[in-house]
Amino acid sequence: MQKASFVRTDFQRSIKPQLAPCLGRLFQQSAGSAATLVSSARVPFPHVGAVSAMFRITAAVTSGGQTANVVIDSVFLGQSRTEYSLTVVAPEVAKSQLVQFETRLARALVARTKA
Repeated sequence: MQKASFVRTDFQRSIKPQLAPCLGRLFQQSAGSAATLVSSARVPFPHVGAVSAMFRITAAVTSGGQTANVVIDSVFLGQSRTEYSLTVVAPEVAKSQLVQFETRLARALVARTKA
């Protein structure tokens, strides 16, 4: 972005309650019949960078006749004039470890941000 204030403005305009169901609908449209949306919600994420937010989709995915739940985390953050988005997909049983992992990734990106 041209200015750091543009990143904050973009977050104010984009990171709204309506984003969670929108991400869920986009997932369901792209996944087709192989997956079923279970939930889509904003979840707490540590303050990283100037702005940060995280949304989690939980889906039931069927493959080879077996169904398993997976989580798809979308982390959005901004520092200075730069915006980042991280997407992490993992089995639902690993979800308790994800925020810590995603926070480390986010902090590494923010630390390397020059503009």
